[in-house]
Amino acid sequence: MRKPILLASLAALIAAFTLAEVSPAADPAPRRAAPPRVRPAPARRAAPPARKPPVKTYDFTADAIDGERILPDGVTVFGLRGARFPSLIDVRGDFLHEITRSADRLP
Repeated sequence: MRKPILLASLAALIAAFTLAEVSPAADPAPRRAAPPRVRPAPARRAAPPARKPPVKTYDFTADAIDGERILPDGVTVFGLRGARFPSLIDVRGDFLHEITRSADRLP
């Protein structure tokens, strides 16, 4: 009696697994579409090597430069000091009243 029940349950399990693999509704992962075919880009020609421009040489040894410095007209005054203004903040010389008040607040 046990043998036919075991064989029947085994056959049912095999059938269930077989149908589960074949069934498209049971497939949890959706299938991705095949990527589109892309033609490879045509090969580029190599850039020609950059040519260096010819070196230019300038000769100033035969030139004579004569002249004077141009200075401003008038008198140049050095050492002007900025204006001095008195401070708007008046600092007291003693804080005895505040010191005694803070001493009174000590425990």
